[in-house]
This record gives sequence, C-alpha cells and structure tokens, in this order.
Amino acid sequence: LSASSNLEASDRIEAHELVHVISHAVIRRQPRWFAEGMAKYYETVEIGGGTAELGREPTYRGQPMMIHHLEPIAQIFACMSLACTDQAFYATAWALFTYLTNTHGDQLAHYEAVLAQTGDDRRAWQEAFGALSLDQLEHDLREWLAHGSHVVLHFKVQLQDPAVQVRAISDADVYALRAFMTYEFIGDRERIKTDLAAAQALEPQNPLAQKVAAALGR
Repeated sequence: LSASSNLEASDRIEAHELVHVISHAVIRRQPRWFAEGMAKYYETVEIGGGTAELGREPTYRGQPMMIHHLEPIAQIFACMSLACTDQAFYATAWALFTYLTNTHGDQLAHYEAVLAQTGDDRRAWQEAFGALSLDQLEHDLREWLAHGSHVVLHFKVQLQDPAVQVRAISDADVYALRAFMTYEFIGDRERIKTDLAAAQALEPQNPLAQKVAAALGR
C-alpha cells in the first residue's frame, strides 16, 4: 500500500481497512455495525505537520461530504453479513459510532471492554447501554446530527522512516498468488487446483496456499 496521503478516496479506504486489522487484534468478535462504524470514524484522520486530527465530519477534497439517509438502528444491529452493508448501513454505522464517542464515551468504552472480554455483543450492549431504548437512541442520534457538536481529537505524532526489506518472491508464492487471484476473480477450479498443488509441492506450509486450500475446501 502506498502510505502517501493526498486525501483521496483511496486514503480513506487504507485507513478503514487498517482499523479492521488493528482492532480485531484487540476485540476478536465485533458486531458488523461496530466494526464498520469505528472504521468509518477513523477514516477522518488527517496527518500532517507533526499532528494527527481525528473525528472531523466526513469531507471530500476539503468539502463537506453528503452521506446517505440513515437506516433504523434496529436494522443495522441485525445486519450480520456483507449483503446488508449498503450506503445507508455505512452512513448509519458511522453516525452511531461517532455519536456515542462524543456523547457516551464512558459507556462506549465499557461496551468495548466487555465485548473484548466476552465476545458477547448482547451482554456488552446491555451492560453499557441497557437503560437506553433504541427508540430514544435513534431520536437522540438524529437530534445530535442536526444540532449537536463534536470533538476533534489532536495528537502529536512523529513520523518514522520505515525500514523496508525487499526480497524476490519464491516460486511457491507465485503459484499461491495465481491460485488466490484465480479463486477471487475467475473461479476456474481446475486452474486453482493445479497452481495450488504446485505451490504446496514446493512449500507445503505456504500460508497463502493454505488459505486458498481452506477456501476451496469450504
């Protein structure tokens, strides 16, 4: 990934996906609204001049960004698969996470702690927000979006020059990559099996080959 920032859409995608990777190391099981809402929140990060700012309203090339209409909160809570993550889902997940960060920070932190410890979303929500009905939460969220204020967090950062190592990829990696890309974009099972067998013959424990084999077996 290129880490150079030009505030284009690709930078937001990189930040979004990095949040998923980092946060899942801390909170192993996350409801989809929480995972996507947090990732959308962190998309707003801007780094420059020795500081990082987080929590601004969504913008595109410095201009306010129009977001999709909101979905009912009960509906995004019920979303478990990618099939229901449309634009309205992402807009609502961002709005809810940002609202809770700004207005219920202690409760959100407690929710995250219980979720990290137990992996039980229902229990975590009940312990942290049990006194708040979804109807009231939805009303308060819409009122905050229309009339509320938000906090922008500022951090001092010192960017480091990365230590980059370069190596030629092995033949096993090449075969595994071909198998992976064929699996993802073409679906030719015979080609996948041929490249997979070649990768595993050269390197039986190749991690990407193992991933493709597991996906193919499923």
